[in-house]
Amino acid sequence: MNDAYHITQDTLAITPAKQIDYTTRIIEKNQTLMTRQAPLAIIKTNCLTGAASYQGRRKAASHLVGYIHKVPLLIYERTNIYAFPTQSPTNYACSWLFAQHILKIVRHPDTNQSTITFHNGTTLNLEESTYQLRTQLNRTIQLHYAIKHHNSHPFETV
Repeated sequence: MNDAYHITQDTLAITPAKQIDYTTRIIEKNQTLMTRQAPLAIIKTNCLTGAASYQGRRKAASHLVGYIHKVPLLIYERTNIYAFPTQSPTNYACSWLFAQHILKIVRHPDTNQSTITFHNGTTLNLEESTYQLRTQLNRTIQLHYAIKHHNSHPFETV
């Protein structure tokens, strides 16, 4: 996979691949893809495709929900695709999860890792704590409702 990856309704997660030949693993509903494109580069490219810069999306989200670190993002407004980083987006180990697909986040029974279960039954183990990941998911839900509320009252002054 050499072309820039286009995030779709099927994208569940974008994670570092930790392999020599590939930088990133992309988990979709029905397949897993590998690419040399870094996770943050994928997010930034897709923000631009969605008609806004990554920094613009971050700034807007931060303004709406008040968070300045690990800010969740609206990637595509028309299709309501939201993602959140599991760590600082500039950290190599940062994964991006797509909130609408997450069924549950639980502590892995054998390790301090967390297991994310997606609606289609796919599971993903990550190093981050269950508390951290649930907090990020809640922030993403807050962002969704802040945008939805703002868009339903477009002429309301702040």
